[in-house]
Amino acid sequence: MAGSLRLRADRPIVARTDLIVEKASLENVRLIEELDSDVELTAGQVLVEVERFGLTANNISYAGAGDMLGYWAFFPAPELEWGRVPAWGYAAVTRSEHADMPVGERIFGYVPMAIRFVLEADHVSDLCFFDASAHRAASHPWYNRYYRTGSDPVSGAGFDDVQPVLWALFMTGWELANDFIDSDNHGAGSVLIASASSKTAYSMAHCLAAADTGIEIVGLTSASNDELVRSFGCYDRVLTYDSLDLGSIDGPAAFVDMAGNGALTTEVHAAFGDRLTKSYRVGGTHRHARGGGGALAGPEPKFFFIPDVAEQHAAAEGHAAYHQRFADAWARFAEWVSGWLDVRTESGPMAIQAAYLDALASGARPTEALVLTLD
Repeated sequence: MAGSLRLRADRPIVARTDLIVEKASLENVRLIEELDSDVELTAGQVLVEVERFGLTANNISYAGAGDMLGYWAFFPAPELEWGRVPAWGYAAVTRSEHADMPVGERIFGYVPMAIRFVLEADHVSDLCFFDASAHRAASHPWYNRYYRTGSDPVSGAGFDDVQPVLWALFMTGWELANDFIDSDNHGAGSVLIASASSKTAYSMAHCLAAADTGIEIVGLTSASNDELVRSFGCYDRVLTYDSLDLGSIDGPAAFVDMAGNGALTTEVHAAFGDRLTKSYRVGGTHRHARGGGGALAGPEPKFFFIPDVAEQHAAAEGHAAYHQRFADAWARFAEWVSGWLDVRTESGPMAIQAAYLDALASGARPTEALVLTLD
């Protein structure tokens, strides 16, 4: 199978440690030590070593939707009942059987929580390439694209410390903001953003505030995060869940649900009814309070799936032009967030296991960027 690791008996064998998760019970994790010699590569393949990756609530979402959305298929574990949780990060080519992918090439993209893995480089351009491994043939191209950091304007912006944590989350928030900008705010005078302290939420709020479209940006958050969310400076108003005065918001409104809290969604829809012009479901930061269900007042919530949105816009605009526009927005955002984001680096298998379990139990902290390495 393309992308599989085939060992050579004539080379020294070393141990490598990977983190795997039981698919049916995400709290069950194992550190597996595999004997791994130099990998025998076939034509077009490259062996890459993971440099570092980010850990956020997004990784927990990947695990939670691993079967439904196919996230377990990217980096299969040795046993079917277990999986490797994907992450975003940097890696470097250590061996290559592709003429256009030299040893030492640094890349950014979707990586496993592992020491190394094999990619089958295809459609290689100066900017990026795709993994054409057979086990990823049915996977979304947004996840199969890897950027070559030497020519990638996002990586060239100089924010390597936060990119593994925020790249995918910022793209989601940026595209949500673009969606409102391009649609005249969906006819709404206010947009309510649930889980306003989350990284995707403040990405959206930051971009929407910078565009100055006239829409009121209302952050919904917990009482414990009230002061923090106000300090971001990109929300016009902040309401807390324990005193949610939705009646104070006049006129038509839109709702962006980053929380995945069914009870909150029901409450917002009931309060606005036909005054709700748009309702998006994006994430699930409130993993233990999803609930809800049943008929909702107002518009049916629409799932905002960033891989589809990004690929559609890139196809219409041309990927290079689209990516440059994203890079420009990223540089502005990364400069802002780097002024107050606490970047923490942890190394080693035990530290990664502890960080994963902590994120699963309590979620990622809004003002913290956690970057991990297995070495």
